[in-house]
Order: sequence, then structure tokens, then C-alpha cells
Amino acid sequence: MLARLVSLAAALLATASGTPRRRRRTTEAIGGPAWQAARLAAQVAAIDATLCEELRQTSRQIVELAGALEAVLGRFAGLEARFASVMRQVEADTGQTMDDELYELLIERLETATVRVALERLARAHPDEVTGVSGPEPGVPPAAQPLDQVP
Repeated sequence: MLARLVSLAAALLATASGTPRRRRRTTEAIGGPAWQAARLAAQVAAIDATLCEELRQTSRQIVELAGALEAVLGRFAGLEARFASVMRQVEADTGQTMDDELYELLIERLETATVRVALERLARAHPDEVTGVSGPEPGVPPAAQPLDQVP
């Protein structure tokens, strides 16, 4: 009975996935890779009903935010390059070199130092860093990992 419910849930998950609807090839047989993945998702859902959808939504959100952050960081890098160029021009115009303490005060005032701190926090929030264990590459089953990477 449980096996039939899992199979039914797998079929429902396969048709109700969050991906855009496409015409599936009729040649994909029951038991093929997509069906097996849907069945596995159903087995996960049998243990934790909301996990798959929460993970899917969170993944989408991370990808969207990472794209936005990437664009802003590109702008920031350009602004920093302009700032460095202007600082060299100021030093050339005044004939004085900027000492490290004054420079630190200036970047503190401009809040650029906080960007680096925030990026370090973000790097520590990476899923592999949070768990402390490097996971397999996406799509690479644990059996295909080199022996020194298997947890």
C-alpha cells in the first residue's frame, strides 16, 4: 500500500513540479530517470512533507539574490577603481601622499570597509562552509567522488 502511495505521489510531483510546463516526450517510460527522481522526491516528502518545496523556493531566492548582488558588486568594483584613480589625482595635485590612518578614516566614512566584512560573512554562509563538509558536485553521486572527499 505504501509503495503504491509513493508511486502515486511521485507521479503527482512529476506533473506538479515548479518548472515551466513543457510537453514531455511520450517515449519517456515509467521507471526512467525523471520518474525515479520524482519517486525519490515523494519518498523525501513522506518523511518531511514541506522540505522539497521549501528547498526549491529557497534555491530560487538565492539564485535571484546572487544575481542582483553580482550586479551591485560589479558597480561597486567600478566605483572603487574610480575612487583609487581620484585619490592618486588628489595626491598628485596636492603633492602629499595619503597616510594609512587617514585613508582608513576616509573609507570608513564612505562605508566601503563594511562591504568587505559583509562579503566575508556571506562567504561563511556558503552551504559548504556552514556544514563544514564539502558536498559532492551537483549531479555527482557520492559514489563518484574521490575517496578522500567521501565524508
